[in-house]
Amino acid sequence: MIKIIKNSWLKILLFTISIVLAAINFNLLLKPINVVSGGSGGVALVLQNVVNISTSGIIAIIYVITVILAILFLDKKALFSIIYASILYP
Repeated sequence: MIKIIKNSWLKILLFTISIVLAAINFNLLLKPINVVSGGSGGVALVLQNVVNISTSGIIAIIYVITVILAILFLDKKALFSIIYASILYP
């Protein structure tokens, strides 16, 4: 069973490391060979060829939409996580 992490700074650190690793994975492995893996990165790779906008711009647009929906439907903790991830990922 996975132990629950109670230290909030440790949670933020692990969250940051995971987002940075996901960004490295996308930019160094998936994007150069055009592998659509799903999520905002996959949608950005598909739309990049259709609308001729950079993947970072498309991901930023997707995250703005996600933040707006989070403001309407989710609590503050989830909203903070989404905003923090949207700043780090593109």
